[in-house]
Amino acid sequence: DYMLEAARSFPNVKFDHCSGFKVSPNLATYYAAEEEPRYVSGMIAGKMTRSNILGFVGSFPIPEVVRFLNAWAAGVQSTNPETKIHVVWINTWFDPPKEKSGAESLLDLNADVLTGTTDSPALAQAAAARGKYAIGVDYDQASYAPQAILNSDRFIWGPHYINSVKAVMNGTWKPVQLYYHISDGIVEATPPTNLVPPDVARAAMDAHAQIKAGTLNIWKGPLVDNHGTVKAPEGKTLGDAYAGPPPE
Repeated sequence: DYMLEAARSFPNVKFDHCSGFKVSPNLATYYAAEEEPRYVSGMIAGKMTRSNILGFVGSFPIPEVVRFLNAWAAGVQSTNPETKIHVVWINTWFDPPKEKSGAESLLDLNADVLTGTTDSPALAQAAAARGKYAIGVDYDQASYAPQAILNSDRFIWGPHYINSVKAVMNGTWKPVQLYYHISDGIVEATPPTNLVPPDVARAAMDAHAQIKAGTLNIWKGPLVDNHGTVKAPEGKTLGDAYAGPPPE
């Protein structure tokens, strides 16, 4: 709503809203499918855990965050179906002390690989302080906790910004809603660090390549939720399941 207000106040300015969902004549939205690299990092986490307990520090329980959590869980389940994931909600995007506290509460539950949707490296540094692992969030966090980071899920916004500015300059900008994928080069899983065994790293990067090529759908069943309910049966994707049976 604040973006809509700003766009109305400055009608001759073009606005691009990251992760937004409302548009106007001079307000567009853009985001990227970080769920795709999160599936890949989930595969790594499932192989690297020793306790079979993982931790997720969630910012807010909104669809975007739940989607990322579910994708990570699906990746985990693909390599280690015995693993459990504990989740803590801290209701902020950026608050390093809260992020650290949330991470430590999960480490106290014996979680040995952490990730989440918060913006500072506090989560990874909390894991490093306990000798545990972490998956970086939104950008490559390896330099902040080199003894803990297994890989990172990151956005690469530069190409979008360049294309958007060029569109404004040549008069072709439109208030579109863009959603990029790994195949667009806007979001990716970074190559695993040296903490990850070569065979685990290779399997994860193979999956990354398949997602990029469109041959691996991360929402393909069987997908079962944490109550045991089948959300997508064998051979069907989550999209198929929500679309329902074909008309007779």
